[in-house]
Amino acid sequence: MRSDVLYPIVVVTQLIALVAPNHNFKAKTDIVDGEFGTLYNVTVNNNTSYDIEFLHPHTENSVVRLTTSVVEDEADVENPLQIVVRQQLIVQSWNLPLVMNHRRPTKKGEKTPRTMFNSVSKTLCSAGQEVNSTLPVTVEVTTFSVADVEMHILAEVLLNFTVSIGPHYNIFVTPSSPAYYEYRFDKENLMPVTLYINSPQNYYCSKVSVQPAECPVEDIGEVTSDKVISQTFLKSAAVTINYMLSYDAVFIIFTVAPSDISCAGIARILPIGEPKLKEVEFWIEAHVEGSVYTYAILAALGYSFFFYLSAALVGLFMHLRAKRRNQQTETFDSLNDDGADEIGVVSVRSGPMAVINRSDEDDDQNNSEDLSEIDTLQDAEENKDVYRLKSNLKLADMCKKSNSKLRKKYALYKWNIAIVSIFYGLPVIQLVLTYQQYLNSSGDEDICYYNFQCARKLGPFYAFNNVFSNISYVLLGILFNLIVYLRQRQHYKLPKAQREAYGIPQFYGLPYAMGWALGMEGIMSACYHVCPSSNNFQFDTAFMYVLGAMITIRLFQSRHPDITSKAEFAFLFLGGVILVTVLGVLFNTLAVWIPFFFLHILVILYLTLKIYYAGNLKLDGSIIQSLRHYYVSECGKCNPPTFKMRFGLLAAINLINLGVALYGVIKRPSDFATFMLAVIVVNMMFYCFLYICLKCKYKEGVPVISSLLLVAGIGFTCVALYLFAQHLTDWIETPALSRNLNKDCVILDFYDTHDAWHFLSAGAIFCIFLAVLFIDDNLQKKPIKNIDVF
Repeated sequence: MRSDVLYPIVVVTQLIALVAPNHNFKAKTDIVDGEFGTLYNVTVNNNTSYDIEFLHPHTENSVVRLTTSVVEDEADVENPLQIVVRQQLIVQSWNLPLVMNHRRPTKKGEKTPRTMFNSVSKTLCSAGQEVNSTLPVTVEVTTFSVADVEMHILAEVLLNFTVSIGPHYNIFVTPSSPAYYEYRFDKENLMPVTLYINSPQNYYCSKVSVQPAECPVEDIGEVTSDKVISQTFLKSAAVTINYMLSYDAVFIIFTVAPSDISCAGIARILPIGEPKLKEVEFWIEAHVEGSVYTYAILAALGYSFFFYLSAALVGLFMHLRAKRRNQQTETFDSLNDDGADEIGVVSVRSGPMAVINRSDEDDDQNNSEDLSEIDTLQDAEENKDVYRLKSNLKLADMCKKSNSKLRKKYALYKWNIAIVSIFYGLPVIQLVLTYQQYLNSSGDEDICYYNFQCARKLGPFYAFNNVFSNISYVLLGILFNLIVYLRQRQHYKLPKAQREAYGIPQFYGLPYAMGWALGMEGIMSACYHVCPSSNNFQFDTAFMYVLGAMITIRLFQSRHPDITSKAEFAFLFLGGVILVTVLGVLFNTLAVWIPFFFLHILVILYLTLKIYYAGNLKLDGSIIQSLRHYYVSECGKCNPPTFKMRFGLLAAINLINLGVALYGVIKRPSDFATFMLAVIVVNMMFYCFLYICLKCKYKEGVPVISSLLLVAGIGFTCVALYLFAQHLTDWIETPALSRNLNKDCVILDFYDTHDAWHFLSAGAIFCIFLAVLFIDDNLQKKPIKNIDVF
């Protein structure tokens, strides 16, 4: 078709469009010169809009607060009022009524829960606009509603918009009436500051955000800027504010959520009316100075080196005392050398075994098991039942394997734990550093459960104090291994015959593993505290399990060298414990607790039978036949237990474990990882207690140095447990509820009570390790064939 024909048609069409009625066409706009402090009653519809023009005398410490509300009976969600505010550099807008979502739907097809607010009050952003000048502010009201809608507009100039260090500020906030203030850094002192928040109301989920002083302000709706840091809170919160490059000031924003579900975990319905008016008190304090960091770091190192100094002094004292005793012994030997045979004394000049009385040897032989009961042929050595199932078992019966073979067996403990530490630790370090990086980039401080009231930032670490306080574990682990090394060197200076014939057999693989585990506990605990949460709590507890197991295995190995578990089996078992713990943390239901209960009982029963029959029970195809044989021999004729002492001790241990297992399945503690740790620690403590009691029963006694170390370890433990029970955080709860537990620093304005727990628990474990290491030193002069097994 030709263009000269189309042209008239187009013209006619445009004329019809101009004269045709159009409900969306704004036929009338009322423009009013506004005054601050005056309430304007406005009626609008789809044909009438309303503009109010204000002139704001803008100063550095003043802003405009605009309150808009719609008459409740005329509020229409389908055709809301649209409020548009135009300023020199920014345009802001919102709807009336304002609809806010509670949360995202959790089920398919579920409608989004939401709340409607008929009033909105906002502080207008004026960042970047010229100071000490008059700025125009235009408020435009429009709607698509056909019916008239009545609303109210009030604009006010707020002074004291800028806050400073020191004064306390009290404000009231609602979900539709957020508030924010400006803090300007001192250009001569750009050190961080800490914002503290307190509220008398433990309800109305709220959020505090800090963003650079620029528009727009993230005050209503989801936070979209990666420059914003935020925390949810109910009663209290604390935010460390760092100087932001290119920004001399920040906005501190307070908002209230329409529902408590983000803070309380559930949508709590409280006897509180609308609107949700949250009372908030906040103030700003200067962050601790750099000298506080220096003193705190030196104090932590000094605490650890106190143990180094104490160990050196005690070691020097014991060395001088042993040297004096050896000199006295040598003098006594030189005076009696000619008549030694007459008085029954054999001189052994090297080592602690300087004097041995033959009459004592004869007495020991008479008191030991009659050799006629044991088959002395070669097959008797191969049949463990011959010498392990005696009623009066001696250590010589449990140490038939060669020392070189046992030494290699126990050396695997230190190598296995080294390998486990490397392959377990490196991914952990990578993961927690990724957590920290995400926290720093996202600004969402609900990710990690810090004690924000005492969080001391340094470098990339938000709570450097919680990380660094674990240094005591590492330093004391190194000290313990140094002591083991010196002890090993001294031990191997003794003649081989003496080492194998007297005292408890010494194998140093386990003690080295204990020291390594103590150091790794510090590293793993530090990794956990980089970003503490339920997702990585197992990092903090994994090597605690190892510590408890190592102490128990070390004591058991002292009297049962031949049957103590191999390193690979021990760590395989601990791996199973960690696997069960992870399942318990992720799925804390009866579906986990009931299988755990039966697994716990089965493991304890197997270990009980293994210990009761001195390692003769193997977990293989012959176990059923062995159990049947032992049942017939022990219970078939209703005879009393063959090994009464062993039976009583194991029965007590089984009863304790049964009680703990029943408590777990009935109460189902929410913190499964801590419960599992308690199971291991209770068994370890009970076994240590029984070991000491049995040493006293068999008149062996406990060395003075071990007794003192045990007392010190128990003292450290009691104080440490008291501090641990303070609960400064709780990742089982929501971040907001956890912040209610936060407390101020208690040591040097740097360390909190959990840091003190780190220091004291490291000292406690170190003292207990040394006590276990020295606990049988008073048996060095006693022949191995006369040392009792229990």
